[in-house]
Amino acid sequence: MTGFFGLPVFSSPFAECAVPTKRHKKRRNQSAAYHRRIQKKWIKRFGTTQEKCMFVIDPVAAGLSYYRGEIAVVHPEHIAILRGI
Repeated sequence: MTGFFGLPVFSSPFAECAVPTKRHKKRRNQSAAYHRRIQKKWIKRFGTTQEKCMFVIDPVAAGLSYYRGEIAVVHPEHIAILRGI
């Protein structure tokens, strides 16, 4: 399927990324370094969860040497969103 800004789109159930279970809210008086440090501690304490996502990869890294440029790998549940259904 071609359709995401001209990129070839592949469906894969392995298109998941790890996101923090609980996010630290950065407040106005906190520095970015402090926020990153506390978020790292929260990830260690509360862990991460797997969420369905989409990412763009180099096809040579995926073993698809017959494609030029980049390809988009999308979770099957998000294919309908890209198709506009």
